[in-house]
Amino acid sequence: MWFVDVGAGEGRRLRKFARRGLSGQLAAERRENAAHCASRGVGRQKKKAPKGRKKMSHTSGNNLLHFIFSTRQCRPLIKPEFQSELFAYLGGIIREMDGAALVIKGTSNHVHMLVRIRPVHSAAEIARVAKTNSSRWIHEKGISDFAWQTGYGVFSVSESSVARVEIHCHPGRTPPETFVP
Repeated sequence: MWFVDVGAGEGRRLRKFARRGLSGQLAAERRENAAHCASRGVGRQKKKAPKGRKKMSHTSGNNLLHFIFSTRQCRPLIKPEFQSELFAYLGGIIREMDGAALVIKGTSNHVHMLVRIRPVHSAAEIARVAKTNSSRWIHEKGISDFAWQTGYGVFSVSESSVARVEIHCHPGRTPPETFVP
C-alpha cells in the first residue's frame, strides 16, 4: 500500500492507493516531470571551478605534423612555373581547415609541409583534403596527367623542436623553393 499526500495546510489528507492503479500513474507523472525539468536544466546547479582555476569551454590542442607526399611514380610534374602558387594554395587549404602552415617546400616530385592543426582534424583528413584539392587545382592549370601517390608520410613534431626542425629534400638535389606564410 502507498499513501499519497493530497492537499496542503491543516486540511491535509492521506489517501490509500494500491500498488497498481492510481499510485502507478502518479509515479509515472512524477518521473515524466522530473525528466522534463532535468532536460531543461531546472534544479541543476552548475559546478564551479576550484579557486584559481578556469573551466575550459572548448577543446584545445597543439598538433604539429610534418607531411610528405610525392607525385605518382615520383614523376617531375610540379613545374617551376606554378610551384610557388601550389605551395601558397596548399597553405590556403590548411588555413581553411583552421590550421596554420608553418613551412611548405618541395621539389618537382614531392612536397613537405610542417603544419599546426586542430584536434578535430585527423592527419588522414588533412592529407586527403590537401591532396584532393591541390590535384584538382593542378588539373585546372592544364596538367591533366598529374596525380599524387596513394600514400603519404606524416610525423609528429614537438613544440620545443619546431625552431630546429629543418624540412629537407633528398641529398644531391638543389634546395627547394620555400613558402612561409
